[in-house]
Amino acid sequence: LGIAGARNRSAELARGDYLVFTDDDCEVPLDWLDWLEATLDTQPELDVVAGTALPLRPETAGLVGRVQVHYGLLPTPHDLGGLDQCYVTACLAVRSDMFRRLGGFGGRPLFSIAGEDTDLSVRLIRAGARTRIDPDWHSFHTLGTSVRTELRRFRRYGYANMYLGRDRDGPLAYRHRQLVRRRDLPRKFLEHLRTARANCKGLAGG
Repeated sequence: LGIAGARNRSAELARGDYLVFTDDDCEVPLDWLDWLEATLDTQPELDVVAGTALPLRPETAGLVGRVQVHYGLLPTPHDLGGLDQCYVTACLAVRSDMFRRLGGFGGRPLFSIAGEDTDLSVRLIRAGARTRIDPDWHSFHTLGTSVRTELRRFRRYGYANMYLGRDRDGPLAYRHRQLVRRRDLPRKFLEHLRTARANCKGLAGG
């Protein structure tokens, strides 16, 4: 089914007023649902509660994990330009009837591997969802152990974001990617690499 299809199938089986999502590489605190319930008790009008992800056991992380922590390379809600925002399925609650009315996670093939949360976030916002972004509601996200695995993960994100940017009314932050072509990728990768190396030298004091 892929990620989007599996989440949608699970949502079909759910019977609660809210659907609550996390990811298979996350662990949640013992009071995770209690915190959400308290939030919804005090703000029952909310359609969406969007949390964030904190690093899981950062004290035991290797080099790749420490880089993730240092640069904040973990799923977290962020602006997409204009009114659009991205919520992350690492820690997300959505009112069930609104989720179903919008058709759930996008059924387009690319969202079987990544980008399904960004696509849903934009549609929720544009449908007028009443949202609270709560940085104190969180899951714990596994840290990477392999450069190759992380490159694959961010490659999937990149393709999904480029796909979203090609929509005529896609998120503002991704629209410039309409002009990106495969032949441009090596040059852009080298530009990012040079920038990252310069940043690292700056952090190390030159």
